[in-house]
Amino acid sequence: LSIRRQRQMCIRDRSRAVRDHYAASWQRRSGEIEATLKHNRIDTAMISTDGDYVAELIKLFKQR
Repeated sequence: LSIRRQRQMCIRDRSRAVRDHYAASWQRRSGEIEATLKHNRIDTAMISTDGDYVAELIKLFKQR
């Protein structure tokens, strides 16, 4: 859904090229965010919500 134009857009996710482009864009952006947070000495944690997230949070707090 495009917020500015308030219309839906269909993306062909079956296309290998589209999936590869999206994955590369996500990796680049994720790296930029992580580098910025690290530069500013901000702790991060990758926490999955489909498992035991409490253990991951405890591990983060022990790190600090």
